Order: sequence, then C-alpha cells, then structure tokens
Amino acid sequence: MLALFRNNNPFTVIILLILAILLKLKMLLHPQLAPAYPPDFFFNFITYLLNAVFHKNAAAFTFFTVLLIFLQAIYFNFICNRRKLFTRSTYIPAFAYLLLSSVYAGWNFFTPALLINWCVLGAFDIILTLSQSNHPRKHIFNAGFLLAMPALLHFSALLFIFILIVSLLMLRSFHLAEWVVALLGFLTPFYFLVSILYLADYLSLLPNWIHLAAAKNAYFSLNANIILLIIGFLVIISCGLYATNVQMPKSSIYNRRNWGVIVISFIITLMVAFLSGFTIPGAWFMLIPFISFLTAMALNNEKTKGFSNFVFYFTLLFIIFSQLAIN
Repeated sequence: MLALFRNNNPFTVIILLILAILLKLKMLLHPQLAPAYPPDFFFNFITYLLNAVFHKNAAAFTFFTVLLIFLQAIYFNFICNRRKLFTRSTYIPAFAYLLLSSVYAGWNFFTPALLINWCVLGAFDIILTLSQSNHPRKHIFNAGFLLAMPALLHFSALLFIFILIVSLLMLRSFHLAEWVVALLGFLTPFYFLVSILYLADYLSLLPNWIHLAAAKNAYFSLNANIILLIIGFLVIISCGLYATNVQMPKSSIYNRRNWGVIVISFIITLMVAFLSGFTIPGAWFMLIPFISFLTAMALNNEKTKGFSNFVFYFTLLFIIFSQLAIN
C-alpha cells in the first residue's frame, strides 16, 4: 500500500481524496459549527462571514473544513516536491498529512489553527527558497508578512517571528537591508490591523487580543488514552528525526539548512501551541505540518524497507487507536 503513494501519478490525488473522506467520516457524520473565541476577534470575523455564506449549516461548515485540510495536504505535498526535500517526488507527504490530521477530532473542525497552518505553509513555500533566491528581499518580505498573519488569528503565534529570524540566520548571509525588509514584512499586517480598527472605532478590541496563557493541567486530563497518544507521537517524531539524520549527510548543503529550519521551527511552534493555554481546541494542530515533514522523511526511506514499513504500520495502528479510543 505504501508503494501506491510513493509514485508521482496524478491519479493518486483521487485515492487521497477518498482516503480523506474515510478518515474524516466520523467528523462529517457529526458536524459542528465553528465556536467563537472572544479574544481572537479577527478569526471571529472570518467565522461570521462564513456563517453568512453557509447559513449556519454545520454539515456545510464541517465539509468545508475537511476540504481545506485535504487541500492543505496537497499543497504541503507540492511544497515538499517543489523544494526537493526528498530524493524523489511522491505523494507520501500528503498521505502523512492526512493521516496525522485525523488523530484528534477537534483538528477537523474550523479553528484558528487551521487558518494558521495555511499561513505557515505559504511562508515555508517561500522560506525554503531563500538559500538560492535571486530576489531575496521580495521573498523575505512575503515570508515575514505570512508569518505575522497567524498572530492576527491567535496572539501566541507572534512567536513565529523567531521562525523568520532562524530562517535568515541559517539560510542567508547577514545583510542589514534584508533584516529591515523582514521586519517591515512582519509589521505590515499589524499596521493594517490597527489602522482598520482605528478607522472603525474598534481599538478597544486590542487589549483582549494581547494575551498569553500557558497550558495548565486543569485543561489537560492525563488519562491513559492521552498518555498513549503522546507516546505514539513521540515514536513517530523520533523515527522521523532518525531518518532525517541518516539522510542529511547525503543531501546538499542547501537541503541540510532547510531541514535545520524545519526542525527548529517545530520547536518554536510547540511553544506557540503551549502558550495558547488550550484556549482554542485543536491548538496542537499547528504542529502537524512539521510532524508530517518528519514522518514523510521516514516513509520515503526506501533503502531500509523494514524501517519505513514499521513507521507506516505503526502510524496506521496509531490512527485506528485514536479514532476508536479518543475521538
């Protein structure tokens, strides 16, 4: 079955769509509307517009969300192949993204984390070109702009500025002009936000938006199923890191730097999710793109088939367990 996704046949997209529907079937049968998060007024405004489009139909809203996740998986796959993160072009990255996004039901409903992942994927589509870009300032500005947008959706995502800093340090030699452009790109969304709120006389919304709330045990009951869930993710991440470490000596210097940025960005995003204080269900969905990078690396390991097969079957069993025991 793994060989089916290792090819680059365009018809594999149809199989991925069927897989997405099967994996999300439970959520599609029990649809939900997007909940409101009072501090995140920008997200609430987006939800208000979508409610007007879908006439507050929970089934339509959930189907739309599942479609967005499927499109994210395809875009994620496009980034991996376009930026040559793996030795060959495959649909393994999309497959990994769809599997891991199905671990927890709350990740398949409309939340700020879903929109944040679109911004992060768009930013990484740009960041992974910085090492060899002929027009770096334009790309740096766009990357900074996209990494700032998540903070408008949820304030703790302001820490994504460190992803921008790490990317410049690891992928570019120091040029003061590029750092100024990066700062301008990151500040531009906030400039427009404050300007619009000022003109609309809604500046009173800003104090509530500026908040951090570290995750507490009161919001996270460590029962046996949750502990097994954490262990499962740790096994998958460890396998991905091992496969990445094995592959890096064979990769170009540019590819090694890109993977270094991905791993460090994973750690930064972990802090962003933690500082959400679980005020948004599914905050940990922000980690899925980075875990999918690592999982896809492990699944793409064709020389050690026993290892890749272990990761494949372990991930499948992990998804089945989470679907039956947790969701």
